Amino acid sequence: MNWFISPSVFLILLFLIVNIFTVNVTIISAVLVVLILRKIVTHFQQRNQFDIVSGEFKNGFVYSPITGIIENIKVKESNSVISCHSSLYLPTMIGMPLTGEVFELSQVGFSSRSFFERKKFEVSIKAKHLVLKMNVIMTKFQYINNNLRAGDIGQTGAMISIMPAFSTLEIIIPKKYTLNVKVGDRVQFGKTPLATWE
Repeated sequence: MNWFISPSVFLILLFLIVNIFTVNVTIISAVLVVLILRKIVTHFQQRNQFDIVSGEFKNGFVYSPITGIIENIKVKESNSVISCHSSLYLPTMIGMPLTGEVFELSQVGFSSRSFFERKKFEVSIKAKHLVLKMNVIMTKFQYINNNLRAGDIGQTGAMISIMPAFSTLEIIIPKKYTLNVKVGDRVQFGKTPLATWE
């Protein structure tokens, strides 16, 4: 992940930035600058997310599976649905929100009000006190590189996959958990408890 630190990439980036402010502005130069800066931001964002000590985790907590912002919370009769996205909608790591067994995986398409047809990647995790579900909502052109299999057991904070850019993550938590977050809150992967066992 340190490819962008090399002198050649630095010089290319410098050349492109200077080129943008000259008379001969090109779309290609602008796009290349944006892509390189995005890679740099993503690198530092993901590097910070791995700074987790397993001893911090406590039983009875559901931790945030990503670093980002709470977009919406729907409290239903049997569960609560927390929707969140990464900062600046960049790709971000998804981790296990609690220790448990993966027992269901699926990827299905569905229609929505948005311009593009959407699809969702679903993961169900069975823990001691609950069954928790996570859905990654994305466009039909995106995909998740998934190495999970039904029966896999993961510890809290274990990496699941990378969430694509501009996608949304839903965490569906049973009603018996008390929510600790509200809309607009910033959450950190493996650090922010979303909900607590009653």
